[in-house]
Parts: sequence; C-alpha cells; structure tokens
Amino acid sequence: MRKIKLIPILFILILLFSACGKEDIHLTADQYPICRGDVIASRIATEAMCSLTGISAEEARGYTRLLGHASGYEELLAGVCQLVFSTEAPDEATLAAAKASGITLEVTPIAKDALVFITHEKNPVRSLTMTEITGIYAGTITDWRSLSGDNENIVAYQRPEGDPYRALLAEKVMHGTPFGEAPLSLVTNVSGDPLLFSLSNENSLAKLAPYENTPGSIFYGSRYYFAGTEEQNGIRLVSVEGAEPSLKNMQNGKYNLTYEIYAVIRSDSRTGSAERVIVDWLLSDDGQDALKEVGYVPVS
Repeated sequence: MRKIKLIPILFILILLFSACGKEDIHLTADQYPICRGDVIASRIATEAMCSLTGISAEEARGYTRLLGHASGYEELLAGVCQLVFSTEAPDEATLAAAKASGITLEVTPIAKDALVFITHEKNPVRSLTMTEITGIYAGTITDWRSLSGDNENIVAYQRPEGDPYRALLAEKVMHGTPFGEAPLSLVTNVSGDPLLFSLSNENSLAKLAPYENTPGSIFYGSRYYFAGTEEQNGIRLVSVEGAEPSLKNMQNGKYNLTYEIYAVIRSDSRTGSAERVIVDWLLSDDGQDALKEVGYVPVS
C-alpha cells in the first residue's frame, strides 16, 4: 500500500522554490499587505509574495496563511487587512455591510482550479458520473464491481468537518445528500498545507490518517495539488461525466467541477498600493504563467 503524503508536498515545494525569485522585485516583505482569505488560495498568495518580494517560499508561507474568507471580508471592511483571496465572491450580507460603510469592493477573478478525484492507477474505472460519486460518498455504492470495476470494496477516504474541499464536494456534487459515516481511519487530509488539519474541531494532524493508495481507494482534493504527481504516486485523476480534469477541459467547460479564485480589495486602495501591485501582477502574463506552471487555469 502506498501512502500519499510526502511526494506531492515535495513536488509542490520544488515548483514553488523554482518559481520564486524569477520576477523583478516589486515590493519588500515589510511593504507587503496583510492578506486574508481561503486556505485553498494559500498557494496563490505564497506564489505572489515569492515572485514580488524575492523571499523564500518558507518565509512567504509565514506571511500568507489564510484561515477563511468570511472573517477575511470582515477584516477588509474594517481596514485590518488589504487583500482577500477567496473561492467565494462577497455575498449579499458582505456587500450590504460594505455599502453601509461607504465602501466598494473590487472583485477580480485571478485563476481557476478544480475539485478532482483520485484512485489507484490500476483501477479500471476511469470515469464516474456525478450520481455515482454521490453514491460513493453517501455510502450507498460500496463496491467497484457495481461500477464495472474489479471485485473490490470501495475505500472512500473522506475529509474532516470544516475542510474546504469537503465543502466543495457538498456544494458541487452532493447537493444536500448527507455524507455517509466514515471511521477515523478513513478521514484524511492530503492538501499541501498542514494548516487545513486545524480546521476540524474533533481531529488533529496526529489523529488524521494518511491516504493509503490501495486498489479500492478513492479520495478528492485540488487539481493543482495532485496533477503531475500521478506517476510518482501510482494514482489516476478520474474523469467525471467522461471529461478528464485537464486544463483544456477546465477552460472549455467540459470538466465542470471548477471554481474561480478571486482577489478582492477595496476600491479606495490608492493607485500603486501594494495590494494593487499584487492584483496587477497576478493578471499579467508573468503572473498567469506562474500560476499555470503550478497547475491553475489562467483567466487571461
């Protein structure tokens, strides 16, 4: 059995360190704005800081740990932070609070990512429907043979309550269908950032299990994290409704489990401010190329 734990993280860190310092220096670390937002977007926040300040990835990660968009928007309106990275645009309540304070928010899509599913590379089931995925995670589909696969029990690894990828699965696939119960041995988190473990009240890094890549296993997470690691880890990214989670299919809409990542600032941010420098760089050819290199879909 193969555990997916070290290779993807090392793979991402190699890419991250290789990308840092390639651009001209635009800001110092002391000039860098306070950033808030979704943990899912931490990778983009780190990439931007590396490229714009020239500091190392390890140093940048100390500045760019994001804990959730809801509190991030509150801090942006209060002037505590200057930039929010989020997979969710401001909701009506946030916009109403901004209007009441005389503030306008500038919401800019900067990249796309996708929710993907991984299985063992020798699993003959190469594509799943949305209904089948729902059945697997609801616990009503329990063996691969019923999906034209091998005579193997489905080992459906889940994520803890509060994990943002679990929330994405609930929103985009489950559509109100409750998750089936999973023993703690099948609750894991392979995400690229150990901080995500702290989002569960009942689980910790020490308690959560590693992902065992057995012939019956299935798991889910971010495309940018798993793409490019298939050979090293013996995994396959599963097609959904017959569409592979490729950059092309994410761009043309055939793979529809995508989500946008936004950069949000206040419209009263001055011209040339650090937060505007960051957003402008992320939308530039250099910024979009850097994000594409590590697995995101560019928006320009």
